[in-house]
Amino acid sequence: LRAAARIKPTIILKGGQTEAGSQAALSHTGSLAGNEIVWQAICQQTGAMLVNDLDEMMDLMLAFSYVKRPRGRRLGVVGFGGGRSVQSADDCERARLSVPSFPPEIRQKLREFTPEAGTSVRNPVDSSPFVFWDPLLFSQTLEIVESYDGVDSLLVYLPMAFAFVDRGEQLIRVQVEAIKDFKAKSRKPLIVALLSGGIPRVLQLDFELERILLDAGIPVYPSLGRAACALSRFVKYYERNLSQPF
Repeated sequence: LRAAARIKPTIILKGGQTEAGSQAALSHTGSLAGNEIVWQAICQQTGAMLVNDLDEMMDLMLAFSYVKRPRGRRLGVVGFGGGRSVQSADDCERARLSVPSFPPEIRQKLREFTPEAGTSVRNPVDSSPFVFWDPLLFSQTLEIVESYDGVDSLLVYLPMAFAFVDRGEQLIRVQVEAIKDFKAKSRKPLIVALLSGGIPRVLQLDFELERILLDAGIPVYPSLGRAACALSRFVKYYERNLSQPF
């Protein structure tokens, strides 16, 4: 395990770590059972990454497949909707990512085209509909956020429920193209959260846009929390590998 982890990121999904899970594993084969603390220690010593479920495993594999290696844990967040922006900050902090407030010069640049009412340019950037659904202003927002040396990566979230409003689907598609164009010239890691909320009418569009973004080298997550957790584990891998040669 240590030899594998030296060469490539090694992710382990271990069943039967809890008491109940261990008993369930024993009914199949005793070799699958094991104490959670023991397996955590094994991964800590070898440099492997222990995950709790298939979703976490796939999220982490997605990050390693698409995300550039970041410099650190400081995240710039761009989206639309006050509640979502607050949630994004909470999710990032819980995942041990930092969401630093932008300095006055960055906020001033954003305010040149972002209305005061109902918005925030501190980080997370809670944009207005006027800005968020304008591909040129949206791209300009991303470029300004990326230009700040105090952020290492960018997280963009799209509220997919807006596909229901007049021209909503068209606007979302335009934003996806703007994200692709930004990624082509971006110097920092970029991840996207498509927030469909499991709404059946939105899921088909969600799947289509996810494929478009993945083809452009942009990882896509179904929630802010999962995006934050994946990025945090991804960063932790490089933090640990730089400090410990195993």
